[in-house]
Amino acid sequence: MRCPKCNTALYDYPLDARNTIDLCSQCRGMWLKAGVLAKSCNADQDLPDPSFAYSQSKETRLPCPTCSNPETKLVAFPISNQQRTDIDYCTTCKGIWLDQKELPLIQAELKKAQQNKLKEAPFRRDPNSLELLNYQKLFIRQTGEPFELLGFETRNRYAIYDEQKNTIGFLTEQGKDFGSFLMRQWFGHWRPFDVHILSVSRKLLLTLHQPFRFWFKRIELRDPSGGYIGAIQQRFAILHKYFVIENVQGEVMCEVKSPFFRIWTFAFTRHGIEIAKLTKRFSGLLTELFTDRDNFVIEFKSRKLTEDERRLILAAAVFIDVSYFEQNPD
Repeated sequence: MRCPKCNTALYDYPLDARNTIDLCSQCRGMWLKAGVLAKSCNADQDLPDPSFAYSQSKETRLPCPTCSNPETKLVAFPISNQQRTDIDYCTTCKGIWLDQKELPLIQAELKKAQQNKLKEAPFRRDPNSLELLNYQKLFIRQTGEPFELLGFETRNRYAIYDEQKNTIGFLTEQGKDFGSFLMRQWFGHWRPFDVHILSVSRKLLLTLHQPFRFWFKRIELRDPSGGYIGAIQQRFAILHKYFVIENVQGEVMCEVKSPFFRIWTFAFTRHGIEIAKLTKRFSGLLTELFTDRDNFVIEFKSRKLTEDERRLILAAAVFIDVSYFEQNPD
């Protein structure tokens, strides 16, 4: 295989850990077989915009290094509409000839095109999971039962929605038996309980557990195998609501406060910077008067929040509702 420009023999040269190219020792040009460029950039194709490239192509006198037919000539066209540097391409074997400085230019355009493609691709939701990294805002709506109108405390159940109002999961308090019913009536929000976080297909994803406590309530979050993720721990405060979120090591991940004059707003702060916010929305006069059915909005304000941190913030919504907005709240 010989260089199409100076007729020097090409030799194998590693492009990266997985791919090799054919390099010319004299002009430092390189021949990339079909698919090599795409693999090196984790892209779907070798060209950033094939339709644009073909529309701008013009034949050259350069022979293809791979094709056996000497009449097969390379065509030249710009890398992209934004990057007008010409590269040479074989329409038969789909190989690409690049001059010495052209490789980083086309790689940058390929990566940019791939990122744009991923942004434009429709988001496909897995019905068996709830990946909170996919969302910047969540809506939580509590569902109720007729018994609440009679003053009885029923199991807490919630639906989770995205910004397009698609249902993406559920939170369901466990305990359908008569003993659990009595615990809810006698001990209210001090009672021990478990809440399951479920996917749309009702697959168990996480479990929230609140042990029995009269003071400084706590909710722990675990995965289905019982692995500890973190906890929400109430702290002492005067004239405002205050608790912290602990990570798996027991370290304080963030503080959560609701000022006395903004009782329906809870700011999640880390080192004084707001990373998330939960707001209780007005559910209607009759609903607020006769039931404890609540609606909440969670805003993830920091893009650095991990999946587990977002899960703990979602768990905090249950803690806030049970601790502060059930009948006879703190």
